[in-house]
Amino acid sequence: FRDMAYIRFLDAAGKRTGTRNVESFEKGLSEAISEQEVRREGDVLFDAKSTTVTVRDRRKLSTDERKFEWVADPELDEAILIVVRQSFGIEKEDISIAASRLLGFDRTSEPMRVRTDARVDMLLAFGRLVEREEQIQIPV
Repeated sequence: FRDMAYIRFLDAAGKRTGTRNVESFEKGLSEAISEQEVRREGDVLFDAKSTTVTVRDRRKLSTDERKFEWVADPELDEAILIVVRQSFGIEKEDISIAASRLLGFDRTSEPMRVRTDARVDMLLAFGRLVEREEQIQIPV
């Protein structure tokens, strides 16, 4: 996310937040986007050269960085797909717990479950997942 990128920028530069640093960050981000080094989707920043989504375990991150709302939708989708693929089929209500564990969260709160269920529904609607006999599976 853009906010986390800004925090990491300040940390790497040994700087504090301020008008000049915000301007410097925004200028660098604009240049990186225009040179196709970074791809922006809403507030989420991606390596423009990467074609794969990496599911990251957040257990070792600081508390400030371990926020489920900072998990980008493509990463959550990939975590869901991995969980379903590894289980060879899973009941829908179990996906949110397994996906949140894969992402490094020890507990699955109600907002996490609701968001994950919505992404599962989207993956079902787009045919990336299928439901057979009350099991969510990868299509064959």
